[in-house]
Amino acid sequence: MTAVVLPPPKTAYDIIKVMRAYLGGEGPLATDLDLIRRLLPLTQFGRGVKEIKPPAPAPWSGCEGALVRNPDDATEWGIFYNGSARAERQRFTIAHELGHFVLHRDRQADFNCDKRSVYSGSEPAGENPNPASSGRNQSLDLFVTFGAGVRE
Repeated sequence: MTAVVLPPPKTAYDIIKVMRAYLGGEGPLATDLDLIRRLLPLTQFGRGVKEIKPPAPAPWSGCEGALVRNPDDATEWGIFYNGSARAERQRFTIAHELGHFVLHRDRQADFNCDKRSVYSGSEPAGENPNPASSGRNQSLDLFVTFGAGVRE
């Protein structure tokens, strides 16, 4: 699968346009991550994907968040988060994993982010999907831009 690589601010702006079109021109005061999750497969950002399953608590320890492709159906993806984390932290993690989906899913089938990688913005050893990013977290860039853009 070859994805069009867009810079995070441009990608966030394009996702905002899709969400506003879906909502009839209005944008919510808070970013509706569930709406984004459901809409992404219907857009250029989710080409070839049938569904991103609703986020769920990770059933394993040591995971702050994860984006995984169904090994039996490459058109299905799922998001996991640390079920013990505060609600705000879970929301941030879900946004972070959606960023992996938009920006990097064509490079690997799963992303398992530990606390260090989500909090610091660096990927776990050997998992940096974009060596040119020099440790910058493009997923975070995408959703920080996205969150600010919703209020425009």
